Amino acid sequence: MDLPNEYIMGDKIGWLERLAGSGAYDTILMDSSVISINTDGASTIRDAKNLRDINPDDLDYTLQELDEHLAFLNSDISCKIYTIPEVVAEFGRLKSGIDNHYKLINTIEENKVRRAGRNVRNKRKKYRRRPEVWDAPERVWARNRQVSTEKKETSEQYTLFRYVQDAVSGIENALGGRLIPVVNPGTYEDLKAVVNELSEAKSLKKPYAQGFGRYDYTDLHTDEAIISMAIYLAVFEGRSVGVATEDFDLARILTEACRYWNAIEASEGIEGIDFKLKGNPVILMQYNAKGSYGFSTNEMRSSGNGICRVYSDNEEDMRFRERCLDISRKAADYKAAKVA
Repeated sequence: MDLPNEYIMGDKIGWLERLAGSGAYDTILMDSSVISINTDGASTIRDAKNLRDINPDDLDYTLQELDEHLAFLNSDISCKIYTIPEVVAEFGRLKSGIDNHYKLINTIEENKVRRAGRNVRNKRKKYRRRPEVWDAPERVWARNRQVSTEKKETSEQYTLFRYVQDAVSGIENALGGRLIPVVNPGTYEDLKAVVNELSEAKSLKKPYAQGFGRYDYTDLHTDEAIISMAIYLAVFEGRSVGVATEDFDLARILTEACRYWNAIEASEGIEGIDFKLKGNPVILMQYNAKGSYGFSTNEMRSSGNGICRVYSDNEEDMRFRERCLDISRKAADYKAAKVA
């Protein structure tokens, strides 16, 4: 898909603003990858054993990036931006992981300060019979420095870390107010279930990324859910849908889903999901620092031989096929009305 120059140039926030200001969509679904913490900031926080391990520059850059995203989400231009519960849950989980890791390293720092104070008290006992040594100006200065240095050396990291926590919390709340309403949740849940199954059966996603600290990072199937929502909104609610992401997995999931429905609907003569997505396509916009890539579901070619088979077991494969065809028949019967 050839993209206009305005989609190729500019930073991520500028790219999102141009998408939101475009007349090509009435709904833009934002994936969690677009607003995730940058790689340097994530690894700095995750790998830190104490506050000294955290590079203040990485934290400062992370904070600036989060503040820019929060300002965008709270701006009027983002009125077309929506998301799904799984994206909010991912960000909430990110917040919990950061908060828990902060508690861990902060406890370590407090223990160090307490040990420094305990060393001072032990020395006081040692010199209790030599007050001239204990009260000497240079000794007083050294003792005070021993305790206070533990705090002063990490004050910048401490402040920035707390600001990052506040920014993540703000984005989580902003995303919670951007949940897309669904007219027919039953149909959406049926569609999401088969897209999840297709993704797992064909291993369409890369292994799940490492999280923060000791936290349960079970896959929430956010990629499958956002693609399912995009298909549902385009087919069953008639919306003009764009998906903003940095994740390559979404393109694979959308492509395989469209190819599968193309194959089974062609064999049954049903004008369902594939037919509707060609008339009202989902546009997947993928951000990259060097430029953006996008493609439309109406530009996908027919699947070819053998693509409609998901499972080697005939009975299991037929059950899955029938579930997908049920959704296709609903799509064929649905008279889409353009959402104002």
